[in-house]
Amino acid sequence: DLNLAEGLHKHDLHMVLQGVQRWAYDLLSIRLTQSVRYYPSYKNTLQKIAPLVNLFALLKFLLSLQTQQKYITHPLAPKLLLESTFAEYRNLFNT
Repeated sequence: DLNLAEGLHKHDLHMVLQGVQRWAYDLLSIRLTQSVRYYPSYKNTLQKIAPLVNLFALLKFLLSLQTQQKYITHPLAPKLLLESTFAEYRNLFNT
């Protein structure tokens, strides 16, 4: 989580969070409908990990990502925001 956040916090935060949000949406979509919208080349990976995800936690994560979009322009916290996002994603598989 920390290494990933370290590498990405200098990039366009909106684009990074949008990518995570699309990945999470595809994870939900593959779980519910077996279809992928944003990352069709990763369909096999999504099919493998989707059953490992707590569905309720994934829905909470998607809501959290929407909320985080409000804070991406705050200049003090891009790295912290990414660390939090990736830690929350990792926890999808632990619940």
